[in-house]
Amino acid sequence: MLRIHRVIKGTRSRHHKRGPIGLVVLALGSFTLFVASCGSSPSSGSGSSNTTTTAAQAEPGIGTPVKAGDFTLTVNSAAPTSSGNQYITPTNDQFLLVQVTIENNTSSSKTISSLLQFDLRDDTGQKYTLALVTGTPATPDGEVAAGSKLAGGLTYDVPTGRTFTLMFKPSLLGKTVSVNLGRH
Repeated sequence: MLRIHRVIKGTRSRHHKRGPIGLVVLALGSFTLFVASCGSSPSSGSGSSNTTTTAAQAEPGIGTPVKAGDFTLTVNSAAPTSSGNQYITPTNDQFLLVQVTIENNTSSSKTISSLLQFDLRDDTGQKYTLALVTGTPATPDGEVAAGSKLAGGLTYDVPTGRTFTLMFKPSLLGKTVSVNLGRH
């Protein structure tokens, strides 16, 4: 009888020792899940740094200047275009030319990179990369002097019948702004 008591007592004591460690692991796991879920859910607060917008938030459109960090971005137009070269044809349905103007609002020169700072997405979330197309305006790349503007064209190979959004990230840590280009 004494032996059975020791086995039960020993079993109970082993589980009891693991209990606090299990609670710590459970607490850390719960905290990790909580932090992860807070970072991934969209916030409707005014201090939000979301890169996407909800139906309740209206994206600015073509012709509307948008403040983006040290810059003001204006999308002047977005329209289908051709390459002017019979050998350069779109892989998708069309080339979409987006004409932009970027104004440097600071007292020092800034650099713009169309490859690093601009993205085009459609209403399904598909991301498109810049297409090198002859016969279109130069991309807005390079130095922008203090208080000056830089204009250029961004050409993308896209399908027809989709609604597109141009996204601009003014700096590595800056908030991405979106401009609704409409359906093309």
